[in-house]
Amino acid sequence: LIAQVNSMRNEFDRILAQLVNARLLHRDDIEGQARYELVHEYLTTEIVKWIDAPDREFKRAEELLKSELANWRSYQHLISLERLELLYPYRERFKGLDAEDWECLLRSAIEAEDQVGDEYTGADVTDWVKVVRDIDDLLLFKAIVEPFIADLQDHDYSVRYNAAKGLGMIGRDGDIHTAVNPLIAALQ
Repeated sequence: LIAQVNSMRNEFDRILAQLVNARLLHRDDIEGQARYELVHEYLTTEIVKWIDAPDREFKRAEELLKSELANWRSYQHLISLERLELLYPYRERFKGLDAEDWECLLRSAIEAEDQVGDEYTGADVTDWVKVVRDIDDLLLFKAIVEPFIADLQDHDYSVRYNAAKGLGMIGRDGDIHTAVNPLIAALQ
């Protein structure tokens, strides 16, 4: 997390330096603090439009996700198809999600895909799974997979089916045993 913050800070400082060099911003150091001011007042309106529209949309999606995850944590309610479709364009931007959050998103996407079948394009499970598959944190990855492994023992066929489907998609080349070994054990 610290590395991400430092990386973002370095990028932000680089962008500010470019804007100062382009003479769009003026920098003053007041009491050891850098202060920036737009050189041309008319840029304020344009910059606010440029920055705020996408940020507002993402913020709305983030708030929706927080609300849906609170429902999941409290009541185990999956995210509806309509709401998954609203979240879908931002799936790769959601950071800091834990294993329970990802479990909710994956189970919701699997359920949504099962409900609508081949016509479903909004929250394609494979796209949600790609984000999970690319998680570098092995402990988080294993924590995401564990509930699906546990579901392989469920008495309900559809629960077992969805667990096997999810595990099959989540399995990574180096971690495929994480998904395959419990599946084989459950079938024996």
